[in-house]
Amino acid sequence: MKSKVIHDPIFDTQMISDYYSEKDGVKVLYVCTTDFSVPNVPVDVFYRRRKVKGLSRYFGLFINPETEGLMVTDLDDLMDFEMPMVRDDEGLYRYSRQESDNKEFRNGNFVAGGRITTRWGPKGIICRVEKGKFVLVEFPDSDEHHNCGTPDCCGECEDAVLDNLAASYSEPEEIVSVASLATDAK
Repeated sequence: MKSKVIHDPIFDTQMISDYYSEKDGVKVLYVCTTDFSVPNVPVDVFYRRRKVKGLSRYFGLFINPETEGLMVTDLDDLMDFEMPMVRDDEGLYRYSRQESDNKEFRNGNFVAGGRITTRWGPKGIICRVEKGKFVLVEFPDSDEHHNCGTPDCCGECEDAVLDNLAASYSEPEEIVSVASLATDAK
């Protein structure tokens, strides 16, 4: 079972993916929306499936806060990062897209601060991006799940991610990204 990630993009990511796929002659996928070096300036991140001469594989679109103009930026050198995610009340994964983006859920999970000042807990996962998709890096509480089925089970162990982790840490679990205009669930 693959888990879904809910995003909070700035732009119509399908329209942008379609535009750049046609323009560049290669499939372009939406990856995520996050801040990089400037707090509270979220960037919609895209990935070209194949290398195109003169273009980066990862690129981002954002609104310049000073000029309010649309900007495109090369992100190949910035994509080596980890992103904590937590499950919302519906069991879908959420992340914080920017420093001022705070998400809190009735199940007790929260994620806040974007990538610049990330705070999250109490249960979650850590992912990174590989080839345009989130892959699981770490399940911080995996040591609590070796004897699953106990009355105090957190519920995370129902996910096939744990089965894969228990079998082998060598194969990362793919987390499927699902673009959505979802807003904070509170």
